[in-house]
Amino acid sequence: MFNLRIFIAVLVIAVAMNATTRGQSQPEVVISFDKKVCIISIDTGSAKTEVSFSFSEVRTSDRSVSIGSRRLITGDSLFVGDRVVDMSKLAVNGVIQREGFYDIALGDAAANARRGRADANRYGSFTQLKLPVGEFIRGSAVVVGGELESNAEINGYVVALFGDVKLGPSATCHRDVLAIGGQIKRDRNARVYGAFQSTDSWKRSDIFKRRQRNYGYQPLAWSKGLVYNRVDGLTLNAGVAFQSEENFVPRFFAKVGYGASSNIWKYKLGFDHRVFDYHQLSYGGSVYRQTKTSDEWICSEGENTVYALLRREDFRDYYQGEGAELFVEQQINVRHTIRADYFIEVLDSLCAHPRLWSLVGGSKDFRSNFSSIPEAERELSLMAFTNHEAALKLYYKYQSVVDPARSAPQGWWLSFQFEHSSDAIASDFVYDRYTFEARRYQRINEFLNVNVRAIYGEITGDAPIHRLYYLGGIRTLRGHKIKEYYGTEMGMLNVEYVINPNRTILDFAALVDVGGVGTKESSLSKSRWRGDVGVAVVIGEIFRIELTRPFNGEDNDLQPSVLIGRSF
Repeated sequence: MFNLRIFIAVLVIAVAMNATTRGQSQPEVVISFDKKVCIISIDTGSAKTEVSFSFSEVRTSDRSVSIGSRRLITGDSLFVGDRVVDMSKLAVNGVIQREGFYDIALGDAAANARRGRADANRYGSFTQLKLPVGEFIRGSAVVVGGELESNAEINGYVVALFGDVKLGPSATCHRDVLAIGGQIKRDRNARVYGAFQSTDSWKRSDIFKRRQRNYGYQPLAWSKGLVYNRVDGLTLNAGVAFQSEENFVPRFFAKVGYGASSNIWKYKLGFDHRVFDYHQLSYGGSVYRQTKTSDEWICSEGENTVYALLRREDFRDYYQGEGAELFVEQQINVRHTIRADYFIEVLDSLCAHPRLWSLVGGSKDFRSNFSSIPEAERELSLMAFTNHEAALKLYYKYQSVVDPARSAPQGWWLSFQFEHSSDAIASDFVYDRYTFEARRYQRINEFLNVNVRAIYGEITGDAPIHRLYYLGGIRTLRGHKIKEYYGTEMGMLNVEYVINPNRTILDFAALVDVGGVGTKESSLSKSRWRGDVGVAVVIGEIFRIELTRPFNGEDNDLQPSVLIGRSF
């Protein structure tokens, strides 16, 4: 009987203490905000009080936040109407996004601990909240009136209310990062998967500005342009692309053009997506009908358009491809790039138009498409342009070049590409293609540079003519005619000795090229090797005027050329 009385007494005391504790528990605080206004509400269960204000009204000082002449936060005390809340006894219940607003729900820290939710979120009030390397936060991290510094992995939101967010190199944030009334500072290696915004005039995030600057990102971007070549003549292109600022969704794009001389409509519809801003993982795909070439490494489309318009010169050979492609690409820091592509397309040959207009071409004609191949062999090869070609491409690039756009760079540029085509991947062609390229840019001093490039390539199997190797002309064997030599195995060495005089926009270079191309049995024989020597003048690091002479070709005539940009 005595034990029963003790038990009842203890039970009554426990119930009373629990009731007292509940009576002293902190009310729920909800902080809601969008681009312009903030609403803070306090809910005690029996009554609800709120205050709203615009961010332009907020004034902050040491451990104090006011709205005009009204105090909002002093020390750890939050004032909303006639209610006062001790913010040091609050904890984060959750952060959600709804209809353009973010809601931060704060509740009683002791109650959260009793429910086992104490470790889900991190919270601090007028203090520096530091989250170390190796820590994983299942929920969100919120600080009020202080700095949130993180090198941890945070599964939820990262929020600083009237304070700053600092993300270190090991920080990983799976949701949005927000600084309301503060700034966001991030290390270049920090990973942010969500939006990245501060309320300093609610400007678009630094991350999106960097995407705009480095990759041309725009939420809705319209494009237009023209291309001129000897198969399509003048092609007018128009396109549109959509990219979310937050990069939540892929970029979708559409492009259309019409070749005035070929009378063929071109189109390309597709998507691509960059998942990270550093160590980027990109993927995408498209369907298309395009005029294509394998000569991008010799001359860009824009540069070739200038040559064709000005002096009836076209350095590229063309074919039509209609099909689809997929790719995935991984960047590892800024130096390594790994990429895989797959495409399948129906081929079609394109005819060159020798007398298309040019500004100063005179009586000169455009050369035929694939003109370096004898006519009988060329016609036989073009019969295969009704077939399907499918290929799997694997590509690796390493680049450590410092100031690659300048005339005096330094570093390595290495690449390897493997292409496979067979009936196993739905192709009518069977071949393997290997290409290795190594460049070394060596700065001797501030006035002298030595640039060296070596390329080796080999094809096994029966590749179509647009997959063969071609040498001759600009950026290859510069003293020889355009694509004068071709074959299935190729080797080439280019050397430049560059002089960079001080206080002038002109640079000067001495050039040497040696290379050979042919079949597997003959390409590296002494009789197949060709070479040239020459000089170049570089104007403002933009234009190059080169004058070269072959030393064992079919003739020894000087070959002048003008380039836009670097030779390699």
